[in-house]
Amino acid sequence: MSRAEGRYIFDWVEEHGACPSMRRMFDSTSPATVDRCRGICRRCVVVEDCMARAMAMPELEGTWAATTAAERVVLRSALGVSVRSVACGKMPSSNAL
Repeated sequence: MSRAEGRYIFDWVEEHGACPSMRRMFDSTSPATVDRCRGICRRCVVVEDCMARAMAMPELEGTWAATTAAERVVLRSALGVSVRSVACGKMPSSNAL
């Protein structure tokens, strides 16, 4: 994924996602809040783009695409996905997630 493509995904998520106005809530690590965020993510129209962004940016904290930062570390490891391969557009299919 080029820097321009990464910026596009971020803009798309910010413009069309369900969470931009609730970013503080999505930064929480409280189990109850994370569960609430997951419900919002699961109904979001940009959840796949959001997951691509979150997988490519390990520095992101909080809930992104119904996953926590710790869960994304496990996903990257389980799928054998390096941040470099995600950034180059080699994201596994959504079926694998």
